[in-house]
Amino acid sequence: MKQLLLRKRNILLLLIPLGILMTQWAKSSAYVAEHIFATGIYKVLSQGMALLTGWIPFSLMELIIIVGPITVLALIIRQIVRVVRVKEREEGVGTRRFYLIVTMLQNLLCLIAVIFFGYVLLCGVNYHRYPVAAHLGLTVENSTVDELEGLLIERADKASELRSRLITEDERGVYVLPYSERELGKEAKLAYEALAEKYVIFGGIYPAPKQVLFSRIMSYTEITGVFTPWTMEANVNIDISPYSIGATMCHELAHLRGFMREDEANYISYRACMASDSLDLQYSGVMLALIHTGNALYGQD
Repeated sequence: MKQLLLRKRNILLLLIPLGILMTQWAKSSAYVAEHIFATGIYKVLSQGMALLTGWIPFSLMELIIIVGPITVLALIIRQIVRVVRVKEREEGVGTRRFYLIVTMLQNLLCLIAVIFFGYVLLCGVNYHRYPVAAHLGLTVENSTVDELEGLLIERADKASELRSRLITEDERGVYVLPYSERELGKEAKLAYEALAEKYVIFGGIYPAPKQVLFSRIMSYTEITGVFTPWTMEANVNIDISPYSIGATMCHELAHLRGFMREDEANYISYRACMASDSLDLQYSGVMLALIHTGNALYGQD
């Protein structure tokens, strides 16, 4: 038992209480969450990681989701087999089996501790930073039905005007992208560069959004995109309607800059799309705004 307790890997278990303390510290002070973590520790780590994983053409997250559980399950089975194969006549068989079982549990706990701490440091604490409105100099107020109706009509008109200028469509007259999703991802990065010229908070390294290979499966879960803090990747479901892919890319890239709240990421995505020179990206952003405005109006009337 003493040998088990003195293992160096057990130090990793301290990451669980450390992660909890960091979360409570960020919760208690938006200043700490913003300046110590979001624009401090997180910014340095996220930029470095994004620089490394951005060179990889495929989604590491998708690979980990496929390979990770299989690997962990294989290791668990391997350890169980080792426990079962301990010879009954072997001296101290009970102690040996106990040692192997506790070792397996320790390894699982260490893995959970690393995953949990990584989430807290690279995502969790950012939920408690200053709202994006504070960075953009905006005041958030409740909207009246008339205001929402006016905005809905205005965004619908803008969507119609942009759609009339987009000539790529299928045989049914439905909009399709004029270029590949990879090229659209490059436009999304340029959009953030344009947005950063006005708001420095959005400056920095932006890796290209990653296309999810199993996007059709992702559609069954009704997930359009996923930001993975452990790999700093903006993963996008390309099985969704073509007009929404660009806004989804910009939404996930907003998470990369440390804005984790979904409503804020949607608004940042809209602003990035509208800062773009690409009509396709502008159309995607306006459609995002149109849908959410319509939902908000329906919720009130």
